[in-house]
Amino acid sequence: MLSQRGKAAIDGAMPLFSVTLGHAAIPNTHSIWESAVQCFEQILEAYDARAVLSGQDNLRSILQATFDEEVRGLLDADAQEAMGLLDDALDDATKARVLAQVVAGTVAVLERTTDFGRPADAERFRAEVRRFAESGHRGRLVETIEGSRVFGRCYASQQIRDVIVRAADDRHDSEGSAGWLEEEGESAIGWATELPSRNMGLPWGFTILALN
Repeated sequence: MLSQRGKAAIDGAMPLFSVTLGHAAIPNTHSIWESAVQCFEQILEAYDARAVLSGQDNLRSILQATFDEEVRGLLDADAQEAMGLLDDALDDATKARVLAQVVAGTVAVLERTTDFGRPADAERFRAEVRRFAESGHRGRLVETIEGSRVFGRCYASQQIRDVIVRAADDRHDSEGSAGWLEEEGESAIGWATELPSRNMGLPWGFTILALN
């Protein structure tokens, strides 16, 4: 179960997500990298870990641990430049998915770094990043966010928040998964019926090949 600090950390990142005509988005004035830096620092603050873990190197380690192998190669070279390339290639909904993965991955690692009320520690953080990168949770986190219909069909940022919480919390039992997929489908259908046909947006399941 995700801690209250974890939920508060995700809530703190939500102002960077918006919903326009049923599509999730992040501010056009921010690159994905700038948004990732801002979210990372806010999440550290929620875990009282900013004094110990603040810095781009630690953010890069989260990005390398969270994203799939194709993207990791770019991030290893230069995270900021790679995120700039992604900005040019991705639509608004997919940019929001990328940022959601950053938020969920950071929270997942910090939940373990500070579990049982222990203070943040740089060595333990690095160990948990490695553990997360090699764990099944990482794949389920990516799949939960990539497979969610919400980013292409949503009516409120609360839906985005719920997907991020689910991904970070690693609720992957089959019954729970069926329940949230059904809930997402109902929400998406409800939103679609309120829109004129020209605003229906991208097909469900759309994604960018490089992030699969």
